[in-house]
Amino acid sequence: MDNDQKIILYVYSLYSSEEKLSYLQYTAALAIFFHLMQKGYFPNYHHQLLLYDYKDSRRYLWEDKKFMNDINIVRDHDFLSRSRVQTTDYRDINAHQCTKKGEEYLNDNKIGETDSFKKIDNELRCKCDNLLKIRLNDDNPALYCERGCTNNTIEGFLDDIDLTIDENVSPSFI
Repeated sequence: MDNDQKIILYVYSLYSSEEKLSYLQYTAALAIFFHLMQKGYFPNYHHQLLLYDYKDSRRYLWEDKKFMNDINIVRDHDFLSRSRVQTTDYRDINAHQCTKKGEEYLNDNKIGETDSFKKIDNELRCKCDNLLKIRLNDDNPALYCERGCTNNTIEGFLDDIDLTIDENVSPSFI
């Protein structure tokens, strides 16, 4: 696995666990990884937009093709498992969890003990050492501490593109 894939696995291990039956919802994960990309932990990722469900509407948000490929590679190693739930309005909600095999990989390779991964861990923790949670606000997601000592808005994750169509254009299908 390359370093980006190891970071993906490491972050998922912080926020999810097969043993604890906890999952990290995919949109929330994207916001966390976008934040880490802004801080320079994903130098190979670029700002690419994807039309995706965000809360109760379709919005453009960040997702990178290499990131999508990387998360699939991590899943192919059986280090992440995916769960899908369909809502009553037929929207899919995706979530992943770090598997026991993934945790073993991290522990066997002492990944969390390296300086670069300690910095990532520190980036996702509050001054009081709590792991920051993710809130999908209407305007932008935020990383926050339950104690109220941290609330960091993740700017640039959502993009509102005006898709106004010229009245003189008629729809066609290929």
